[in-house]
Amino acid sequence: MPFVNENPVEHSFDSTGEAYDACQTLDYIHDGDILIVPSEEVVGVLIEAWPTAVGEQRGEFHQMGEDEDWHEIPTHMADDRSTKDYGWSFQKACEALDRLLMAKADRALEIETRETSKMYRKLLDEKGL
Repeated sequence: MPFVNENPVEHSFDSTGEAYDACQTLDYIHDGDILIVPSEEVVGVLIEAWPTAVGEQRGEFHQMGEDEDWHEIPTHMADDRSTKDYGWSFQKACEALDRLLMAKADRALEIETRETSKMYRKLLDEKGL
């Protein structure tokens, strides 16, 4: 039965470099866990020892090839020719990326609304209304 991390944990970092280093040194980050870097708009999955981006932005993370399948990633163990299924982690990472991008869009809309309101108030003041 192929590997599946059914409970990937989300870990947040300040940069993809910090996330990459943490994956190499911290024992509580596991194969298949989700790595989130809001400042760079990067979300990834830890594939064995390699943080791998799920979206267009990748920062210091690796990126999957176009022909690779998240459900059948070859293991890098010397004596093992099996594959691992990261499909569940990929799905969870995509959900995290959607949340991250929606929050950014919400902030942008809030700023735009605030600026529009200021401009409208200025126009009303100029007209003495």
